[in-house]
Amino acid sequence: MQKELILPILYEMSLIIGRARSLQPLLTQTLQRLLYHTAFPVGFVALDLPSLDANSEEALMLKIDNVIGDFDLMSWTGKAIALPSALVFGPGVVKTEQQTLLAQLPCKQQYQVFMRLPIQDCGVIILLAPTHPNNDLPFTQMLQPVMANLANAIKLCRQNDAYTSGLIQAREQVEEHHRVIFNATNDTIILLSELGSILEINQVGLDRLGYRKEELVGKHINCLDTADHCPTLFSSLQEIRTLGEKTFETTYQPKSGLSIPVEINAKYLLLHNEPVYLASIRDITERLKTRNQLEAQSLALRHSLEQAIGALSTAMTHRDPITAGHEQRVKNLSVAIALALGLDEHTIEGLALAAMVHDIGQIQIPAEILTRPRKLSKEEFDLVKMHAETGYEILKDIIFPWPIAEIVLQHHENIDGSGYPQGLTGEQIILSAKIIRVADSVEAMFSHRPFRRKQDLEYIMQELINAKGTKFDPLVTDICLQLLRTSGTQLFTAATQQSS
Repeated sequence: MQKELILPILYEMSLIIGRARSLQPLLTQTLQRLLYHTAFPVGFVALDLPSLDANSEEALMLKIDNVIGDFDLMSWTGKAIALPSALVFGPGVVKTEQQTLLAQLPCKQQYQVFMRLPIQDCGVIILLAPTHPNNDLPFTQMLQPVMANLANAIKLCRQNDAYTSGLIQAREQVEEHHRVIFNATNDTIILLSELGSILEINQVGLDRLGYRKEELVGKHINCLDTADHCPTLFSSLQEIRTLGEKTFETTYQPKSGLSIPVEINAKYLLLHNEPVYLASIRDITERLKTRNQLEAQSLALRHSLEQAIGALSTAMTHRDPITAGHEQRVKNLSVAIALALGLDEHTIEGLALAAMVHDIGQIQIPAEILTRPRKLSKEEFDLVKMHAETGYEILKDIIFPWPIAEIVLQHHENIDGSGYPQGLTGEQIILSAKIIRVADSVEAMFSHRPFRRKQDLEYIMQELINAKGTKFDPLVTDICLQLLRTSGTQLFTAATQQSS
Protein backbone atom coordinates (compact mmCIF):
# COMPACT_ATOMS: atom_id res chain seq x y z
CA MET A 1 0.00 0.00 0.00
CA GLN A 2 1.40 3.37 -1.02
CA LYS A 3 1.98 6.06 1.55
CA GLU A 4 0.09 8.61 -0.53
CA LEU A 5 -3.10 6.69 0.37
CA ILE A 6 -2.89 7.70 4.05
CA LEU A 7 -5.04 10.79 3.62
CA PRO A 8 -7.76 9.03 1.59
CA ILE A 9 -7.90 6.24 4.19
CA LEU A 10 -8.29 8.71 7.05
CA TYR A 11 -11.06 10.63 5.36
CA GLU A 12 -12.89 7.51 4.24
CA MET A 13 -12.86 6.30 7.84
CA SER A 14 -14.04 9.73 9.05
CA LEU A 15 -16.93 9.72 6.58
CA ILE A 16 -18.03 6.22 7.62
CA ILE A 17 -17.89 7.14 11.30
CA GLY A 18 -19.67 10.46 10.82
CA ARG A 19 -22.50 8.88 8.82
CA ALA A 20 -23.45 6.21 11.39
CA ARG A 21 -26.54 6.69 13.53
CA SER A 22 -26.67 3.35 15.40
CA LEU A 23 -23.98 1.54 17.39
CA GLN A 24 -23.86 -1.89 15.71
CA PRO A 25 -23.75 -0.57 12.10
CA LEU A 26 -21.04 1.86 13.25
CA LEU A 27 -18.91 -0.93 14.73
CA THR A 28 -19.46 -3.29 11.78
CA GLN A 29 -18.63 -0.72 9.07
CA THR A 30 -15.62 0.62 10.97
CA LEU A 31 -14.24 -2.89 11.53
CA GLN A 32 -14.83 -3.86 7.88
CA ARG A 33 -12.85 -0.89 6.57
CA LEU A 34 -10.04 -1.39 9.10
CA LEU A 35 -9.65 -5.01 8.01
CA TYR A 36 -9.68 -3.96 4.36
CA HIS A 37 -7.01 -1.29 4.73
CA THR A 38 -4.71 -3.16 7.16
CA ALA A 39 -5.02 -6.55 5.40
CA PHE A 40 -5.79 -8.27 8.72
CA PRO A 41 -8.43 -11.01 8.18
CA VAL A 42 -10.11 -10.99 11.61
CA GLY A 43 -11.08 -8.35 14.12
CA PHE A 44 -13.29 -7.79 17.16
CA VAL A 45 -14.45 -4.88 19.31
CA ALA A 46 -14.81 -4.84 23.10
CA LEU A 47 -16.34 -1.79 24.77
CA ASP A 48 -16.68 -0.71 28.40
CA LEU A 49 -13.31 -2.01 29.58
CA PRO A 50 -12.64 -1.98 33.33
CA SER A 51 -9.70 -0.06 34.77
CA LEU A 52 -6.66 -2.33 35.03
CA ASP A 53 -2.88 -2.21 34.88
CA ALA A 54 -1.74 -2.99 31.31
CA ASN A 55 1.09 -5.13 32.75
CA SER A 56 -1.28 -7.36 34.69
CA GLU A 57 -1.26 -11.05 33.76
CA GLU A 58 -4.82 -11.48 34.95
CA ALA A 59 -7.47 -12.66 32.45
CA LEU A 60 -10.63 -10.57 32.34
CA MET A 61 -14.22 -11.47 31.49
CA LEU A 62 -15.15 -8.97 28.77
CA LYS A 63 -18.19 -8.77 26.51
CA ILE A 64 -17.42 -8.97 22.78
CA ASP A 65 -19.53 -6.33 21.04
CA ASN A 66 -18.71 -7.07 17.38
CA VAL A 67 -16.67 -9.68 15.46
CA ILE A 68 -15.77 -10.09 11.78
CA GLY A 69 -13.83 -12.88 10.09
CA ASP A 70 -13.83 -15.80 12.54
CA PHE A 71 -16.97 -17.93 13.01
CA ASP A 72 -15.84 -19.27 16.38
CA LEU A 73 -15.33 -15.77 17.75
CA MET A 74 -18.55 -14.56 16.11
CA SER A 75 -20.50 -17.07 18.18
CA TRP A 76 -19.35 -15.11 21.26
CA THR A 77 -20.77 -11.79 20.05
CA GLY A 78 -22.72 -10.20 22.89
CA LYS A 79 -21.25 -12.64 25.42
CA ALA A 80 -18.43 -12.40 27.93
CA ILE A 81 -15.21 -14.32 27.34
CA ALA A 82 -11.90 -14.50 29.19
CA LEU A 83 -9.34 -12.27 27.47
CA PRO A 84 -5.71 -11.79 28.56
CA SER A 85 -5.04 -8.30 29.90
CA ALA A 86 -1.88 -8.01 27.80
CA LEU A 87 -4.03 -8.28 24.67
CA VAL A 88 -6.66 -5.61 25.34
CA PHE A 89 -4.81 -3.05 27.49
CA GLY A 90 -2.07 -0.67 26.44
CA PRO A 91 -1.32 1.76 23.61
CA GLY A 92 -1.83 1.12 19.91
CA VAL A 93 0.64 -1.50 18.76
CA VAL A 94 1.30 -4.33 16.30
CA LYS A 95 2.88 -7.44 17.83
CA THR A 96 4.10 -10.57 16.10
CA GLU A 97 4.93 -14.09 17.32
CA GLN A 98 2.21 -13.98 19.96
CA GLN A 99 1.09 -17.60 19.61
CA THR A 100 1.02 -18.25 23.35
CA LEU A 101 -0.98 -15.13 24.17
CA LEU A 102 -3.46 -15.54 21.29
CA ALA A 103 -3.92 -19.25 21.97
CA GLN A 104 -6.14 -18.20 24.89
CA LEU A 105 -8.83 -17.02 22.46
CA PRO A 106 -11.87 -19.37 22.13
CA CYS A 107 -11.36 -20.25 18.45
CA LYS A 108 -9.84 -23.06 16.37
CA GLN A 109 -7.76 -20.81 14.12
CA GLN A 110 -4.26 -20.14 15.45
CA TYR A 111 -3.13 -16.51 15.29
CA GLN A 112 0.39 -15.14 15.70
CA VAL A 113 -0.03 -11.40 15.05
CA PHE A 114 -2.36 -8.80 16.54
CA MET A 115 -2.89 -5.06 16.18
CA ARG A 116 -4.34 -3.19 19.16
CA LEU A 117 -6.26 0.05 18.48
CA PRO A 118 -7.51 1.67 21.70
CA ILE A 119 -10.82 3.58 21.44
CA GLN A 120 -10.44 6.63 23.64
CA ASP A 121 -12.24 6.02 26.96
CA CYS A 122 -14.58 3.52 25.26
CA GLY A 123 -12.87 0.22 24.57
CA VAL A 124 -10.49 -1.43 22.13
CA ILE A 125 -10.34 -2.91 18.63
CA ILE A 126 -8.18 -6.02 18.19
CA LEU A 127 -7.17 -7.19 14.70
CA LEU A 128 -5.81 -10.73 14.30
CA ALA A 129 -3.79 -12.55 11.63
CA PRO A 130 -2.04 -15.94 11.36
CA THR A 131 0.97 -14.22 9.70
CA HIS A 132 2.09 -10.63 9.44
CA PRO A 133 -0.09 -8.84 6.83
CA ASN A 134 1.58 -7.29 3.81
CA ASN A 135 1.32 -3.58 4.59
CA ASP A 136 3.83 -0.86 5.40
CA LEU A 137 1.73 1.96 6.86
CA PRO A 138 2.00 3.11 10.50
CA PHE A 139 -1.63 2.32 11.23
CA THR A 140 -1.44 2.53 15.02
CA GLN A 141 -0.16 6.12 14.80
CA MET A 142 -2.16 7.37 11.81
CA LEU A 143 -5.47 5.98 13.13
CA GLN A 144 -5.29 7.75 16.51
CA PRO A 145 -7.51 10.70 15.41
CA VAL A 146 -9.90 8.21 13.81
CA MET A 147 -10.19 6.34 17.11
CA ALA A 148 -10.92 9.63 18.90
CA ASN A 149 -13.71 10.38 16.40
CA LEU A 150 -14.98 6.82 16.82
CA ALA A 151 -15.22 7.31 20.59
CA ASN A 152 -17.41 10.41 20.09
CA ALA A 153 -19.54 8.60 17.50
CA ILE A 154 -20.06 5.65 19.88
CA LYS A 155 -21.40 8.00 22.54
CA LEU A 156 -23.78 9.71 20.09
CA CYS A 157 -24.97 6.40 18.63
CA ARG A 158 -25.61 5.01 22.09
CA GLN A 159 -27.68 8.07 22.91
CA ASN A 160 -29.62 7.70 19.67
CA ASP A 161 -30.11 3.95 20.21
CA ALA A 162 -31.31 4.60 23.73
CA TYR A 163 -33.77 7.18 22.51
CA THR A 164 -35.03 4.93 19.69
CA SER A 165 -35.34 2.02 22.09
CA GLY A 166 -37.38 4.18 24.44
CA LEU A 167 -39.67 5.25 21.60
CA ILE A 168 -40.30 1.64 20.55
CA GLN A 169 -40.91 0.66 24.13
CA ALA A 170 -43.43 3.48 24.54
CA ARG A 171 -45.31 2.36 21.43
CA GLU A 172 -45.42 -1.25 22.61
CA GLN A 173 -47.10 -0.04 25.80
CA VAL A 174 -50.25 1.00 23.91
CA GLU A 175 -52.69 -1.67 25.07
CA GLU A 176 -56.46 -1.96 25.11
CA HIS A 177 -56.90 -0.53 28.58
CA HIS A 178 -55.81 3.13 28.08
CA ARG A 179 -55.84 3.86 31.80
CA VAL A 180 -52.84 1.55 32.24
CA ILE A 181 -51.04 3.37 29.44
CA PHE A 182 -51.77 6.75 30.93
CA ASN A 183 -50.25 5.72 34.25
CA ALA A 184 -47.20 3.93 32.78
CA THR A 185 -45.85 6.25 30.07
CA ASN A 186 -43.70 9.36 30.35
CA ASP A 187 -45.26 10.87 27.22
CA THR A 188 -48.33 13.01 26.95
CA ILE A 189 -51.26 10.69 26.08
CA ILE A 190 -54.50 12.16 24.77
CA LEU A 191 -57.70 10.30 23.90
CA LEU A 192 -59.83 12.08 21.28
CA SER A 193 -63.37 11.63 20.08
CA GLU A 194 -64.07 11.05 16.41
CA LEU A 195 -64.64 14.82 16.01
CA GLY A 196 -61.43 15.80 17.80
CA SER A 197 -62.67 16.63 21.30
CA ILE A 198 -60.36 15.75 24.21
CA LEU A 199 -61.85 12.84 26.18
CA GLU A 200 -58.90 12.08 28.43
CA ILE A 201 -55.32 13.20 29.09
CA ASN A 202 -52.74 11.70 31.43
CA GLN A 203 -51.11 13.49 34.36
CA VAL A 204 -47.75 13.74 32.56
CA GLY A 205 -49.46 15.66 29.78
CA LEU A 206 -51.22 17.97 32.20
CA ASP A 207 -47.95 18.72 33.99
CA ARG A 208 -46.05 19.42 30.77
CA LEU A 209 -48.78 21.50 29.19
CA GLY A 210 -49.48 23.39 32.41
CA TYR A 211 -53.26 22.81 32.45
CA ARG A 212 -55.69 21.36 34.97
CA LYS A 213 -57.70 18.40 33.67
CA GLU A 214 -61.01 20.30 33.72
CA GLU A 215 -59.47 23.01 31.53
CA LEU A 216 -58.85 20.55 28.65
CA VAL A 217 -61.37 17.70 28.82
CA GLY A 218 -64.25 18.51 26.49
CA LYS A 219 -62.23 21.13 24.59
CA HIS A 220 -61.24 20.71 20.95
CA ILE A 221 -57.66 19.57 20.27
CA ASN A 222 -57.08 22.77 18.27
CA CYS A 223 -56.67 24.62 21.56
CA LEU A 224 -53.11 23.25 21.73
CA ASP A 225 -52.10 24.27 18.19
CA THR A 226 -49.42 26.92 17.65
CA ALA A 227 -49.85 29.92 15.36
CA ASP A 228 -47.30 28.65 12.79
CA HIS A 229 -48.30 26.52 9.81
CA CYS A 230 -47.33 23.10 11.18
CA PRO A 231 -49.38 19.94 10.58
CA THR A 232 -51.89 19.53 13.42
CA LEU A 233 -53.48 16.50 15.01
CA PHE A 234 -56.95 17.69 14.03
CA SER A 235 -56.00 18.25 10.37
CA SER A 236 -54.56 14.71 10.26
CA LEU A 237 -57.55 12.87 11.76
CA GLN A 238 -59.04 11.80 8.42
CA GLU A 239 -55.67 10.48 7.22
CA ILE A 240 -55.15 8.65 10.53
CA ARG A 241 -58.57 7.03 10.16
CA THR A 242 -57.74 5.93 6.59
CA LEU A 243 -54.24 4.61 7.40
CA GLY A 244 -54.94 3.40 10.94
CA GLU A 245 -51.82 5.12 12.31
CA LYS A 246 -49.61 8.12 11.56
CA THR A 247 -46.43 9.56 13.07
CA PHE A 248 -45.35 13.15 12.41
CA GLU A 249 -43.53 16.09 13.97
CA THR A 250 -45.12 19.43 14.79
CA THR A 251 -45.20 22.02 17.60
CA TYR A 252 -47.61 22.40 20.51
CA GLN A 253 -48.25 25.35 22.79
CA PRO A 254 -48.44 24.84 26.58
CA LYS A 255 -50.37 27.25 28.74
CA SER A 256 -47.14 29.23 29.23
CA GLY A 257 -47.29 30.24 25.56
CA LEU A 258 -43.81 28.92 24.68
CA SER A 259 -44.17 26.40 21.84
CA ILE A 260 -42.34 23.07 22.08
CA PRO A 261 -41.38 20.63 19.29
CA VAL A 262 -43.17 17.29 19.60
CA GLU A 263 -43.56 13.99 17.79
CA ILE A 264 -47.12 12.66 17.62
CA ASN A 265 -47.95 9.01 17.10
CA ALA A 266 -51.73 8.71 16.66
CA LYS A 267 -53.84 5.58 16.15
CA TYR A 268 -57.45 5.09 15.13
CA LEU A 269 -59.17 2.38 17.19
CA LEU A 270 -62.44 1.30 18.77
CA LEU A 271 -62.95 1.73 22.51
CA HIS A 272 -66.17 0.24 23.85
CA ASN A 273 -67.34 0.09 20.23
CA GLU A 274 -66.85 3.82 19.82
CA PRO A 275 -64.30 5.20 17.29
CA VAL A 276 -61.55 7.18 19.04
CA TYR A 277 -58.03 8.43 18.39
CA LEU A 278 -55.21 7.64 20.79
CA ALA A 279 -52.33 10.12 20.50
CA SER A 280 -48.92 9.74 22.13
CA ILE A 281 -47.12 13.09 22.19
CA ARG A 282 -43.39 13.19 22.93
CA ASP A 283 -41.23 16.26 23.54
CA ILE A 284 -38.38 15.99 21.00
CA THR A 285 -36.37 19.01 22.11
CA GLU A 286 -33.37 16.86 23.07
CA ARG A 287 -33.68 14.76 19.92
CA LEU A 288 -33.51 17.88 17.76
CA LYS A 289 -30.40 18.97 19.65
CA THR A 290 -28.79 15.59 18.91
CA ARG A 291 -29.87 15.82 15.27
CA ASN A 292 -28.32 19.27 14.99
CA GLN A 293 -25.10 17.96 16.53
CA LEU A 294 -24.97 15.14 13.97
CA GLU A 295 -25.65 17.57 11.12
CA ALA A 296 -22.89 19.85 12.38
CA GLN A 297 -20.53 16.87 12.55
CA SER A 298 -21.46 15.92 8.98
CA LEU A 299 -20.77 19.51 7.85
CA ALA A 300 -17.40 19.48 9.59
CA LEU A 301 -16.51 16.23 7.82
CA ARG A 302 -17.51 17.80 4.50
CA HIS A 303 -15.16 20.71 5.19
CA SER A 304 -12.42 18.24 6.08
CA LEU A 305 -13.02 16.47 2.78
CA GLU A 306 -12.67 19.76 0.90
CA GLN A 307 -9.43 20.43 2.76
CA ALA A 308 -8.18 16.98 1.79
CA ILE A 309 -8.95 17.74 -1.85
CA GLY A 310 -7.05 21.02 -1.51
CA ALA A 311 -4.09 19.19 0.02
CA LEU A 312 -3.98 16.74 -2.88
CA SER A 313 -4.09 19.65 -5.32
CA THR A 314 -1.30 21.42 -3.44
CA ALA A 315 0.82 18.27 -3.64
CA MET A 316 0.61 18.48 -7.43
CA THR A 317 1.62 22.14 -7.38
CA HIS A 318 4.80 21.32 -5.49
CA ARG A 319 5.70 18.68 -8.08
CA ASP A 320 5.05 20.94 -11.07
CA PRO A 321 5.35 24.63 -10.11
CA ILE A 322 5.09 25.71 -13.77
CA THR A 323 1.41 24.77 -13.81
CA ALA A 324 0.71 26.15 -10.32
CA GLY A 325 -2.90 27.31 -10.09
CA HIS A 326 -3.97 25.18 -13.06
CA GLU A 327 -6.46 23.14 -11.01
CA GLN A 328 -7.98 26.26 -9.43
CA ARG A 329 -8.41 27.96 -12.81
CA VAL A 330 -9.93 24.83 -14.34
CA LYS A 331 -12.29 24.67 -11.36
CA ASN A 332 -13.33 28.31 -11.81
CA LEU A 333 -14.03 27.94 -15.52
CA SER A 334 -15.84 24.61 -14.97
CA VAL A 335 -18.09 26.19 -12.34
CA ALA A 336 -18.85 29.12 -14.67
CA ILE A 337 -19.89 26.71 -17.43
CA ALA A 338 -21.99 24.65 -14.99
CA LEU A 339 -23.76 27.77 -13.73
CA ALA A 340 -24.54 28.82 -17.30
CA LEU A 341 -25.90 25.32 -17.98
CA GLY A 342 -28.20 25.66 -14.95
CA LEU A 343 -26.84 22.65 -13.08
CA ASP A 344 -27.97 22.14 -9.48
CA GLU A 345 -25.83 23.19 -6.52
CA HIS A 346 -25.00 19.60 -5.48
CA THR A 347 -23.70 18.69 -8.94
CA ILE A 348 -21.66 21.89 -9.16
CA GLU A 349 -20.07 21.17 -5.76
CA GLY A 350 -18.95 17.72 -6.96
CA LEU A 351 -17.71 19.18 -10.25
CA ALA A 352 -15.60 21.76 -8.40
CA LEU A 353 -13.97 19.09 -6.22
CA ALA A 354 -13.29 16.86 -9.23
CA ALA A 355 -11.70 19.79 -11.10
CA MET A 356 -9.36 20.40 -8.16
CA VAL A 357 -7.93 16.86 -8.42
CA HIS A 358 -8.44 16.03 -12.09
CA ASP A 359 -4.67 15.75 -12.62
CA ILE A 360 -3.83 14.05 -9.30
CA GLY A 361 -2.68 10.99 -11.27
CA GLN A 362 0.30 12.99 -12.51
CA ILE A 363 1.86 12.42 -9.11
CA GLN A 364 3.39 9.21 -10.53
CA ILE A 365 4.90 10.93 -13.58
CA PRO A 366 8.57 11.99 -13.22
CA ALA A 367 8.78 15.76 -12.68
CA GLU A 368 11.38 16.13 -15.44
CA ILE A 369 8.82 14.92 -18.00
CA LEU A 370 6.16 17.35 -16.78
CA THR A 371 8.56 20.30 -17.03
CA ARG A 372 10.44 19.26 -20.21
CA PRO A 373 10.95 22.35 -22.51
CA ARG A 374 10.01 20.52 -25.73
CA LYS A 375 7.22 18.40 -27.10
CA LEU A 376 7.09 14.96 -25.55
CA SER A 377 8.05 11.82 -27.44
CA LYS A 378 5.38 9.18 -28.06
CA GLU A 379 6.71 7.06 -25.20
CA GLU A 380 6.71 10.05 -22.84
CA PHE A 381 3.20 11.08 -23.86
CA ASP A 382 1.93 7.51 -23.37
CA LEU A 383 3.29 7.71 -19.83
CA VAL A 384 1.53 11.06 -19.25
CA LYS A 385 -1.75 9.61 -20.56
CA MET A 386 -1.73 7.10 -17.71
CA HIS A 387 -2.49 9.87 -15.21
CA ALA A 388 -6.27 9.57 -15.70
CA GLU A 389 -6.27 5.91 -14.69
CA THR A 390 -3.82 6.56 -11.85
CA GLY A 391 -6.05 9.34 -10.53
CA TYR A 392 -9.00 6.95 -10.62
CA GLU A 393 -7.06 4.34 -8.65
CA ILE A 394 -6.12 6.93 -6.01
CA LEU A 395 -9.69 8.18 -5.56
CA LYS A 396 -11.92 5.14 -6.22
CA ASP A 397 -12.02 3.84 -2.63
CA ILE A 398 -12.87 7.22 -1.08
CA ILE A 399 -16.60 7.54 -0.38
CA PHE A 400 -17.85 10.73 -2.07
CA PRO A 401 -21.46 11.81 -2.63
CA TRP A 402 -20.41 12.35 -6.28
CA PRO A 403 -18.63 10.13 -8.85
CA ILE A 404 -15.32 11.98 -8.37
CA ALA A 405 -13.10 9.03 -9.36
CA GLU A 406 -15.13 8.38 -12.54
CA ILE A 407 -14.99 12.08 -13.53
CA VAL A 408 -11.21 12.08 -13.12
CA LEU A 409 -10.96 8.86 -15.16
CA GLN A 410 -13.02 10.37 -18.02
CA HIS A 411 -11.70 13.94 -18.19
CA HIS A 412 -9.63 13.21 -21.35
CA GLU A 413 -12.38 11.32 -23.19
CA ASN A 414 -13.59 12.84 -26.49
CA ILE A 415 -17.16 12.92 -27.83
CA ASP A 416 -16.14 11.03 -30.98
CA GLY A 417 -14.36 8.25 -29.05
CA SER A 418 -10.81 9.40 -29.88
CA GLY A 419 -9.94 10.23 -26.26
CA TYR A 420 -8.38 8.14 -23.52
CA PRO A 421 -8.17 5.93 -21.52
CA GLN A 422 -11.43 4.10 -22.44
CA GLY A 423 -12.36 5.64 -25.79
CA LEU A 424 -15.85 6.55 -24.56
CA THR A 425 -18.29 8.43 -26.80
CA GLY A 426 -21.21 10.83 -26.37
CA GLU A 427 -23.57 9.98 -23.54
CA GLN A 428 -21.15 7.40 -22.13
CA ILE A 429 -19.15 10.34 -20.74
CA ILE A 430 -20.29 11.98 -17.50
CA LEU A 431 -21.40 15.60 -18.05
CA SER A 432 -18.98 16.89 -15.40
CA ALA A 433 -16.11 15.14 -17.24
CA LYS A 434 -17.21 16.82 -20.49
CA ILE A 435 -17.10 20.22 -18.77
CA ILE A 436 -13.65 19.61 -17.28
CA ARG A 437 -12.42 18.39 -20.70
CA VAL A 438 -13.25 21.79 -22.22
CA ALA A 439 -12.12 23.88 -19.23
CA ASP A 440 -8.84 21.95 -18.95
CA SER A 441 -8.03 22.50 -22.63
CA VAL A 442 -8.92 26.19 -22.55
CA GLU A 443 -6.84 26.84 -19.43
CA ALA A 444 -3.89 24.97 -20.92
CA MET A 445 -3.99 27.12 -24.07
CA PHE A 446 -4.31 30.30 -22.00
CA SER A 447 -1.23 29.38 -19.95
CA HIS A 448 2.48 29.37 -20.73
CA ARG A 449 4.12 25.96 -21.06
CA PRO A 450 7.85 25.08 -21.26
CA PHE A 451 7.49 23.99 -24.90
CA ARG A 452 5.27 26.89 -26.13
CA ARG A 453 3.93 30.30 -25.31
CA LYS A 454 0.34 30.93 -24.20
CA GLN A 455 -2.20 31.41 -26.97
CA ASP A 456 -4.37 34.47 -27.56
CA LEU A 457 -8.15 34.51 -27.18
CA GLU A 458 -8.88 34.43 -30.93
CA TYR A 459 -6.74 31.31 -31.40
CA ILE A 460 -8.37 29.55 -28.45
CA MET A 461 -11.90 30.26 -29.62
CA GLN A 462 -11.07 28.96 -33.12
CA GLU A 463 -9.64 25.77 -31.58
CA LEU A 464 -12.88 25.28 -29.66
CA ILE A 465 -14.92 25.74 -32.83
CA ASN A 466 -12.70 23.27 -34.73
CA ALA A 467 -13.04 20.60 -32.01
CA LYS A 468 -16.75 21.10 -31.35
CA GLY A 469 -18.57 17.79 -31.80
CA THR A 470 -15.34 15.78 -32.10
CA LYS A 471 -13.24 16.36 -29.00
CA PHE A 472 -15.68 18.58 -27.13
CA ASP A 473 -19.37 18.33 -26.30
CA PRO A 474 -21.25 20.81 -28.56
CA LEU A 475 -23.43 22.35 -25.83
CA VAL A 476 -20.55 22.73 -23.37
CA THR A 477 -18.43 24.23 -26.18
CA ASP A 478 -21.11 26.77 -27.11
CA ILE A 479 -21.49 27.85 -23.47
CA CYS A 480 -17.72 28.21 -23.09
CA LEU A 481 -17.45 30.26 -26.31
CA GLN A 482 -20.24 32.53 -25.10
CA LEU A 483 -18.49 33.03 -21.76
CA LEU A 484 -15.16 33.73 -23.44
CA ARG A 485 -16.75 36.36 -25.69
CA THR A 486 -18.32 38.17 -22.73
CA SER A 487 -15.73 37.70 -19.98
CA GLY A 488 -12.45 36.51 -21.48
CA THR A 489 -9.76 35.55 -18.96
CA GLN A 490 -11.82 36.98 -16.09
CA LEU A 491 -13.64 33.66 -16.12
CA PHE A 492 -10.77 32.11 -14.21
CA THR A 493 -11.52 34.28 -11.16
CA ALA A 494 -15.14 35.40 -11.50
CA ALA A 495 -16.65 31.90 -11.31
CA THR A 496 -15.48 31.39 -7.76
CA GLN A 497 -17.31 34.49 -6.58
CA GLN A 498 -20.49 33.49 -8.40
CA SER A 499 -20.59 30.01 -6.87
CA SER A 500 -19.70 30.99 -3.31
